[in-house]
Amino acid sequence: LAGKPAHPGEKDQPASGNPADHLLLDLFWMPVVEPYALSDPFSAAGKVNLNYEIMPYTYITRTTALRAALAGEKVAGNLPPGTAAYPGQYKDDQMNSSAPLNYAQMLPVGSPTRLSLNLDETLKQLDAHFAAGDIYHSATDICDIFLIPKGYTYNGFATQWYDQTGSFALVGDNTREKPYADIYAKLTTKSNTYQVHYRVQSLLKAKTDANQAQWVEGTGQISGEKRGSVLVERYLDVTSSSLPDPTQSPGTTSLEGYYKFRIVGTTVFHP
Repeated sequence: LAGKPAHPGEKDQPASGNPADHLLLDLFWMPVVEPYALSDPFSAAGKVNLNYEIMPYTYITRTTALRAALAGEKVAGNLPPGTAAYPGQYKDDQMNSSAPLNYAQMLPVGSPTRLSLNLDETLKQLDAHFAAGDIYHSATDICDIFLIPKGYTYNGFATQWYDQTGSFALVGDNTREKPYADIYAKLTTKSNTYQVHYRVQSLLKAKTDANQAQWVEGTGQISGEKRGSVLVERYLDVTSSSLPDPTQSPGTTSLEGYYKFRIVGTTVFHP
């Protein structure tokens, strides 16, 4: 794999511009099934959008849902650095004269080896990504984000993550990658429901105005106003006979043109 060791798909691609390895995950749709089956076919229902920044209201911080998706994960680490010098012995349950005490005895009492995430430090990476004028294009981009455990900060964490004598040196690749496998199914970068807020006015122009197509403040009247919001869903009708048959033309026809829109909820504001 082209990614750096022990961090799935991290951006360390050759100059040829090959895509990140983690993009292969886009070939597999992972439904949300807990606490119940939330995902419909071709729907992002139940998933959290990795692009939590709201445009153009960038001053609003909307990270609650993403924090909830990350909160249950833990990162393996906090292993005594000295044990890395004794491969094959740090998990031995027998005393060995050529090695220090076995792993369980070396670990200080009360020191967990599964560390909860420091969500503030983890999300700093996403904030920096948005500040640079970019968005996340695939849910697999989560694999490019370090999951910073409590007790650590984003600044300098990459060095600690790859340190062959540090607290993460003895953590296997499969254990490092497991949190990403858990999180990926919960994420999307393409929501299918949108709440649209509106404020509309009916305007009455004075008959004496020469240009009836142009509104000039102070010369006309607002004869009516309505404010509210509409919840719009973008969906595919999987029962439609117009959908292309993937067994006949696999990978050659995009489904984008077959999506429809429907209003699933309306709210009228009465200020």
